[in-house]
Amino acid sequence: MVRLADQVDALPDDSAAVEAASFLTMAQDRWNRVCQARAAQAKAVATYDTASAVYDTYCTVADQVLTSLYEEIQTEFSEFYRYINSDDEGTFMAELQPDAGKLDLEVDFYGQGMFPPAAYHSEGHQDGMGVCLYLALVKRLLGDEFRFAVLDDVVMSVDKNHRRQFCALLTSTFPEVQFIITTHDEVWVRQMQGSGLIGRNAQARFHGWTVDDGPHVQQGHDVWDAIAADLAAGEVSPAAAKLRRYLEATLGDLAAGLRGQVTYKPENNYELGDFLSATTGRHASWLKKASASANSWGNTAVKEQVEALKEARQQTVLAQQAESWAINPLVHYNEWANLSKADFQPVVEAWRLFFDLFKCSSPDCGSWIYVSGPPGQEEALRCACGTYSLNLLTR
Repeated sequence: MVRLADQVDALPDDSAAVEAASFLTMAQDRWNRVCQARAAQAKAVATYDTASAVYDTYCTVADQVLTSLYEEIQTEFSEFYRYINSDDEGTFMAELQPDAGKLDLEVDFYGQGMFPPAAYHSEGHQDGMGVCLYLALVKRLLGDEFRFAVLDDVVMSVDKNHRRQFCALLTSTFPEVQFIITTHDEVWVRQMQGSGLIGRNAQARFHGWTVDDGPHVQQGHDVWDAIAADLAAGEVSPAAAKLRRYLEATLGDLAAGLRGQVTYKPENNYELGDFLSATTGRHASWLKKASASANSWGNTAVKEQVEALKEARQQTVLAQQAESWAINPLVHYNEWANLSKADFQPVVEAWRLFFDLFKCSSPDCGSWIYVSGPPGQEEALRCACGTYSLNLLTR
């Protein structure tokens, strides 16, 4: 009997063949992976080369187009910014350089060199730059087709004086463009009205909203209408408060436009009387200068116009001075101050006529008059549209 062990020992030994076959199978799999990797690499390199060529071509073409565009607008952009900031950056310059499809902007800082806007300029100045750049770009891209624009609170951090210049920029440079301007800043609203950028009927005020009814809108807001509504309801004190706030807000703008001389106060606590005297005094001096100009040029019609304005001014200012006593007692609590509508109505009328002295008579304009020309070389006392225009230059 043959033993099982002997039979097992008699079997052929093929472990080396099996090991070799396994090695070859594994080697074949790895070789296939190498070939696939090489093919994928070649494909990726080709894709990369194609993408790089497309990107480089795009950047080259974009830089060429943008360079041409920015070269055309950087001068106008600088002019717009200088216009807004003529009081302190009259020599402003800017350089716009495209870089890989984006824009690198460097601006002059008071002659100290060219730097990015965020390096030294305030937030307000940066906001002004942004608006000026937008206006220059859209004017270049659309040309005569630029007829409509929406500006949403674009001057939130721009200071009061530069906002007034921004109004003048829009009025003088873009007379054919309809601007929709949104804001919650009452000062900015008054400046837009006073400069003639918007008329009374072009203003809409939103007073909340509901899902069912939508926004609550008041069209053509006017302080005199609001005061008249208070008086019609017998609410004299609220009418006096509205008039007082209007005087405080408006006389400062008038004094600035007429270049009134106000005594400097470091604490900045200017009162109504400071601006009132500066406005009336400066207005009288400009009318006197306009009369001298008309005399020097032999313009009889303008001289008669100025004399009529002087007469109206004298009567209106006297009436305003006679009736203004009633405002403060009604704004603040006083037991003796119990005026009726009939008592306060002449006060309102006197101030309304007073402000008419400084306003364009054209219903399409309605802007405050102001002095144009550099200090010491004033050229005219005029409104935004030119209906009110008195020459201040002499022969």
